Amino acid sequence: MLLLLRLVARLTMTHLYSRCAFHVTLDYLLFEKYALYMKKQTVLSLTIVLLLCGSFVFAQDGTGEAAAPVSLFNFGIKAALSLPSYIWFEDLSWNGATSVAAMPAGWVFGAINFTKELSVQIEAGYAGKGARISASDGKLIWRFNYFEVPLLIKYNLDTGSSAAWIAGGGYVATFLGGTYQFDVPESEWNGKGALSTGPLEIVTEIRPYDYGLMLTIGYEIGKLFYEIRFPFGLSPVLAFTPADSEFGGYRRAINSGFSFCLGYKF
Repeated sequence: MLLLLRLVARLTMTHLYSRCAFHVTLDYLLFEKYALYMKKQTVLSLTIVLLLCGSFVFAQDGTGEAAAPVSLFNFGIKAALSLPSYIWFEDLSWNGATSVAAMPAGWVFGAINFTKELSVQIEAGYAGKGARISASDGKLIWRFNYFEVPLLIKYNLDTGSSAAWIAGGGYVATFLGGTYQFDVPESEWNGKGALSTGPLEIVTEIRPYDYGLMLTIGYEIGKLFYEIRFPFGLSPVLAFTPADSEFGGYRRAINSGFSFCLGYKF
């Protein structure tokens, strides 16, 4: 009987030990899982704090003291008067292509400021383009409307409250619509209408997209700024056919010109 009681006691202790060991192991695993979760939350919290702190970049001035903070991001708007023109793709010359009357343009933009001098800026907005070609007894005029997205790398030449800058990059644009007006009396070059899109087979047809390079220079005073933009297309947008001998035969035209901008930075 005593032996039986000892056996039961031993089995009971073994069972209790096993349950305790199981619970300790389970608690340890839960603790490890909780610790890993807390590590992730800590890393996430530190990342958010760093991003918030990084929204202001502090630079040192010549005396070693902290200068005024620079926002990591800024946004703004700009309006412009464009004087668009053509350059002939074959020889990169104007060859009689002159600017049409000033056309409106405007963009919104956002910038990421890596330092007080260097930033990357992306824009989106409307750009009016076109050109005029004079003939001996008349003129040809095209006007284009584009939705344009430039991407620019900007370098500030000064870091004070008033600063000049230079920026360069590229743009892509999609054709929204346009018109032509041909005024050469008593010839086939007489009439006006809406431009169509297509593979550049006739002068009343335009390619549905445009892309190219862009250079800008500007000067800002506080939140206001002034800018001059010089786009240079890399893709022909329309063409004269070989039969158009009066205007030099087969030639392809690319967009060019310049714009005067006035903007505000938030």
